[in-house]
Amino acid sequence: YIYNGFDTSAFEPPSVFTEGKRVVYIGAMVPAKGFHVLARVWKDVIAEVPDAKLIVIGSARVYDEDAELGKWGVAHENYEASHIRPYLSDGDGHPIESVEFKGLLGKEKIPLMQKASVGVVNPSGKSENCPGSAIEFQSAGTPVVSNAYRGLLDTVQHGRTGLLGSESEIAENIVALLKNPGRSREMGRAGIKWVKHRFSFESVCQEWVNLFEAIQNGEPVQNNYPLVNLSNNLKYAREGMRLLKIALPGGYNIPSIY
Repeated sequence: YIYNGFDTSAFEPPSVFTEGKRVVYIGAMVPAKGFHVLARVWKDVIAEVPDAKLIVIGSARVYDEDAELGKWGVAHENYEASHIRPYLSDGDGHPIESVEFKGLLGKEKIPLMQKASVGVVNPSGKSENCPGSAIEFQSAGTPVVSNAYRGLLDTVQHGRTGLLGSESEIAENIVALLKNPGRSREMGRAGIKWVKHRFSFESVCQEWVNLFEAIQNGEPVQNNYPLVNLSNNLKYAREGMRLLKIALPGGYNIPSIY
């Protein structure tokens, strides 16, 4: 595989800084993007850091501009009513004071990302191959908190550019960074360097050039992907099946079993 390329120039801040104890979530407000996981544990964050602020960027219209929105205007009514409002409503049915829904934003999202202490991307980890928002946050000098699952394992360096764990550890990891702004800034600086190193167009385009030259010259094309995180999401079984299909005559005619 070859990673997606990314231009950091629009996101990189002049200096890594934070503004208050601010958490920013970016993503489509649909079940597959996991905002309900963050909504469910936000009360635990507030219990530890009472002055924390959650800014939510996105809506159900990220992928469907004609989507009908619910009472709060951020997601489908059934999703809002069952998975968001029960955890984030005040006594009058409005969002609690610590939460602000921004809806869809363009470039104006960038200053919010740059000033955040924590960036949250799909805390369920599902449906992610190469989560662009995780790369954007790190380019903006903001550490990412999410699930140690699928594409997040390839785009975030746990313990260096963010904190990855299970859904039950999301609140704990957010609190850990909010209470330690120095660590948050250190991870932010590391995130900028990581994205430039791994996702720059200079390195990614060179990988494409190498691939095309190998094909043109009739050379074997190598699968250079690293065999890491083998226990995650049955990766060991998937790799075993791939090798078996190569070894068996007609192996690629074997249908997927999962």
